Amino acid sequence: KHKRGNIERLRQRKPADSIEYWRALFERVRRSDFLMGRKTDWLCPGLEWLLEPKNFTKLIEGGFDNNREHRDGVR
Repeated sequence: KHKRGNIERLRQRKPADSIEYWRALFERVRRSDFLMGRKTDWLCPGLEWLLEPKNFTKLIEGGFDNNREHRDGVR
């Protein structure tokens, strides 16, 4: 069930979203101390958590960036 939901969420994204978009997005995740669990006891989120609309929106708006200084235009 979870995999099917992930596939549906990915399909709902704009077709113009390129591999470079996703690469930049996951680079943003990699740089985030919070999302990578470097500053908390929280485990790293999975793809399903990242694709939840509220979490995905917060991610692309830079809400998980360290000090929220790094806005690199991933939208």
